Amino acid sequence: MNLNNYLVEGIAFNRQKNKEMIAQQKNLKREYLIYKQNGGRLPITDFKDPKKLQYEKDKKANPKMYPNFQVWEKINLDKREREANIVEKETRNRRRLAQAKHEESIAAKNKAKLR
Repeated sequence: MNLNNYLVEGIAFNRQKNKEMIAQQKNLKREYLIYKQNGGRLPITDFKDPKKLQYEKDKKANPKMYPNFQVWEKINLDKREREANIVEKETRNRRRLAQAKHEESIAAKNKAKLR
């Protein structure tokens, strides 16, 4: 008797799970259809990926500069590295200047103590 109850519960659970999966797929297809109608070109597997969406926007704005996703990704990686290097240099300079000011203030205090 208990075994039959478990089987029935398992079947009901699987049906509910299947209904949820079907509903999710329908929602995904609906969103993809809206995306395609708005001029999107990406496949259904990639249309929610933020990187690919940004690539698509950039390609629409400048198709000669970004012939494919790999080129776009390399260009953006180079740009991010350049920006990171600039920020790093600025922080090093700020830190060095702050250290120099600190050492000057300590030297001034030591001179005052000696007098």
